[in-house]
Amino acid sequence: MTLLTDKEDMEVVGEASDGREAVLLADRACPHALLMDVQMPEYSGIDATREILATCRTARLSF
Repeated sequence: MTLLTDKEDMEVVGEASDGREAVLLADRACPHALLMDVQMPEYSGIDATREILATCRTARLSF
């Protein structure tokens, strides 16, 4: 997290403890970038990312 908060051109708008919370946070903030753990509890980071990309028009997938 420190790597992101130290960047002047980035703002951390949320931090989730599981995939469902990540989806809820992204619905409110609609971020441009996501840093997602694929093995999140309750709802995987992969499933959460799919849902976020489907609903948030500013988010883009990058590898």
